[in-house]
Amino acid sequence: MTTHMKHVAAVFCTFLAGLFLLAGAAHAQGEAAPGKVTVAIQEIKVSPDVSAAAAKNVNKSMLLAELETAVRNSRKLALFTRQADVLAAVREEQQFAKSSLTSGPGAEEGKLGIAQLLIIPEVQRISMYREAVAIPNIENKFRRRDIGAMSTSVQIVDTSTGELKASYIVESSFSTKEAIVNSGNKTPDPVIFKHLAQKMAAKTVDELLDTVFPMLIVQVRGNEVIINRGQDGGLKKGMRLEVFTPGEIIKDPYTGENLGSAEAYAGKIEVTRVNPKMTTCRIVEGGPMAVRDIVRKPQ
Repeated sequence: MTTHMKHVAAVFCTFLAGLFLLAGAAHAQGEAAPGKVTVAIQEIKVSPDVSAAAAKNVNKSMLLAELETAVRNSRKLALFTRQADVLAAVREEQQFAKSSLTSGPGAEEGKLGIAQLLIIPEVQRISMYREAVAIPNIENKFRRRDIGAMSTSVQIVDTSTGELKASYIVESSFSTKEAIVNSGNKTPDPVIFKHLAQKMAAKTVDELLDTVFPMLIVQVRGNEVIINRGQDGGLKKGMRLEVFTPGEIIKDPYTGENLGSAEAYAGKIEVTRVNPKMTTCRIVEGGPMAVRDIVRKPQ
């Protein structure tokens, strides 16, 4: 085995060991499926900087529902609810299970899962409006288009230590196609927010997956590579990704903290096919590339 391969193997083993410990803790705490990291989503907040008028456009329950759907669809994360009404219903069922009306063991108290990571979203900015422009020389005819944009800050917190694992801003926008209508009504369609929420949720979970489960090359076949991220990774045909070869682990000389590995740029790959659980790409720059090389979206 070459020195390069030894470095790659060592880095990957360290990476896997961390994930297995994380997943093992999840299984013990909440009986989540082995290999999955458990997460919970905190109640949606709206920044005080958002005006009262704009804040009315934020449908918190819809945004939470879209985030939960995106987490469940990720395949690598297990979701524990923190919705008060759902937890109250669970509590009620547990109390019922203890009553004399039940036939045997049922819902047990003290077995609710503990999330390892907490997702804390806060809407920082939102705008939704309608452009309705009268068409010259034609009575009661307008060119109409609805436009929306939302900026959300997201923090990922380790619930065991309180450590902030990641923090990022998610930008989402949406607009309808221009249509010819008979009314100059300036009120935008509320469905615009659903599109904003879906985009925000997808980007949030995509960033989270990149933090916990970095994309890796899992197979190399000539000029073609396969990476371990599928439809849950926000990848599309034609998208170009950067590939890095991991090297020696670097530690902070003062704290001993693992700063990651020294990475060498290996080249670029282009997505040719996105499957449910993996993605096929072709090498378009650089090389050679190897199994366990790290794949990232361009900054």
